[in-house]
Amino acid sequence: MGLDAVVYTHKNNLQIDTNSNMLQVDEETGEVFIADDNLASNYPNSSFVAVQCRLGNSSNIGYLNEEIANLLPNETSLLLEKVVYSGSHSGDKIDLEELDQLETEINRLKQQLPGQRTVLLEQFIQNMTELIQAARREGNPIVFV
Repeated sequence: MGLDAVVYTHKNNLQIDTNSNMLQVDEETGEVFIADDNLASNYPNSSFVAVQCRLGNSSNIGYLNEEIANLLPNETSLLLEKVVYSGSHSGDKIDLEELDQLETEINRLKQQLPGQRTVLLEQFIQNMTELIQAARREGNPIVFV
């Protein structure tokens, strides 16, 4: 068990005919589905994903929760409330309107002295930065899967 996050490729950025009636889009996540099973077999699921990151196994997410809580004390935090609150949540998302706040929190973590950040937190910061950039580029939210 663990926590993974994904940003789906916007339908207009796919290398397939997006005007086709065969495509279905989940309006909340931006995930694209091909309705025709025969056509779908020509496209692996990865062709619909802009970025996917493994944020950590359940125990790593627990450690990250503690570390982030210590580095961002006494404040409301999207990272704590929507990302590292559980090591195995799925179906949640961070909407485009929340990306600025999320990026601000990531930047505050980056400002901590290098000696205060673990390798685990460094990788987490890198993954979250990549997810934020992809979400902005694709116009789709960060989705936990």
